[in-house]
Amino acid sequence: MEIVLFITLLILCATILIESILLYVQLKGRKITKMFGRSGFKVHVAVTCSLWALFLAALFLLQFQENQHFHSNVLLSYFGLVVSLNGLCLAGWGFSALGLKRSLCINFYRPNIEVVDRSIYKHLYHPEDIGFFLMLLGLALFTSSFANLFLALLFVLLIIPHAVIENRPLKRKIKVEEDFTPIPKP
Repeated sequence: MEIVLFITLLILCATILIESILLYVQLKGRKITKMFGRSGFKVHVAVTCSLWALFLAALFLLQFQENQHFHSNVLLSYFGLVVSLNGLCLAGWGFSALGLKRSLCINFYRPNIEVVDRSIYKHLYHPEDIGFFLMLLGLALFTSSFANLFLALLFVLLIIPHAVIENRPLKRKIKVEEDFTPIPKP
């Protein structure tokens, strides 16, 4: 179990770190575009999607390992299932509101892309990230696994700086005082 957990943690950290580095490098002088030309966004998408697919595969494998449990309450398990499904719906809603290219950060590769303020984005910043966190948290509650709970908490710690980087191009277009908040907009 320890090796699968370690690999899953390593892949999660690498995924968010590498995606953040790609965005930051592109933000600072469009260096990815300079290196790869018009294919810069395709390189970003290929690397990012490959890493997220590896993480999801490792997370899937982790579910078949023997894990320590932190509760044995059936109601809490079902509550976790509901939280996870709601997280999936929220992430899907955010993804559909942005579309594929916006969800994969095309705004770092093309200038003058409008700020999305429709649908779920009227009420929340980063609904995809919040939804993914809720999916991980719900999975932890559903499986009662300390490993899954640790992954959910680590995701939050890693995604906050990533969200700050994602907001940088938008900051010039809208007056956003806070860089990231899971709290609904006022």
